Amino acid sequence: MGGEALGRYGSLDFGTHPSLSTDTASAAIAADAGLTLSCTPGVTLSMALGGGQHGSATRNMQASGSNDLLAYRLYRDAAFSNEMQVDQAYSVSFADPEDMVLPIYARVVLGGDKPPDTYSDTVVLTLSW
Repeated sequence: MGGEALGRYGSLDFGTHPSLSTDTASAAIAADAGLTLSCTPGVTLSMALGGGQHGSATRNMQASGSNDLLAYRLYRDAAFSNEMQVDQAYSVSFADPEDMVLPIYARVVLGGDKPPDTYSDTVVLTLSW
């Protein structure tokens, strides 16, 4: 079975922070208007998230103007207690099969030692049923 790229599902926006900040920033998936997920009721659905463009042992965002990396973590819950490991399949439950929202939350601990820049990453989301 081959995979097919469908487009961009959504984004996680940690906001803007001072470069010396040591705050913890969090975000929840914001689905883009261009892609809506729906599924046949009763079908078992699972999702897996890749390591990202700059991943190694952890997922990393890279600065647009340099090679500086900023580690972040993805979670299945808003309490940040169920971290999503790279390429691990997780079951997805949904109340409305016509308008599904995938549970993806993110957290980054700012180290206060990164130069000012825009940090980003792209992660492949794989759905299986």
